Amino acid sequence: MKNDLPEIAPRLRMIRNLLRIPQHEFARRLKISLSHYSKLEAGIGGISEALLLAVAAEAQVTPEWLKTGTGTAPQITANKQKQSRTAALTLDQIEQIIRFTENEEIRRLAEKMSHTAGIPLVRSLAALAREALQSTTRA
Repeated sequence: MKNDLPEIAPRLRMIRNLLRIPQHEFARRLKISLSHYSKLEAGIGGISEALLLAVAAEAQVTPEWLKTGTGTAPQITANKQKQSRTAALTLDQIEQIIRFTENEEIRRLAEKMSHTAGIPLVRSLAALAREALQSTTRA
């Protein structure tokens, strides 16, 4: 059975933002592609009952709230908020980010991204640095 995704999509986005995780991480946790997840948040297509249940379990909300918005909205506990804040960078990671952003090739790429996407240069640099840092921690 397919559920009404345009109704559900804003709640998917709300949950992910409350959890303070990027789309790619939530997609990974749900074992679906980033493309699939981003379409869900955009309200494109449908969401199966099985995936809806997986989202509810991962986000610790009721399937009913996901479907209809009725019932208790999700609350992120103080413990979860504290955990997300304690994921601090090490000095080695900070040094790696600084060296990365000083690289001329990276700066040129960030400038192109900034111009194309219409976002500040600092935001482009931050996005590139985050990706580089995540790829080194995954390896």
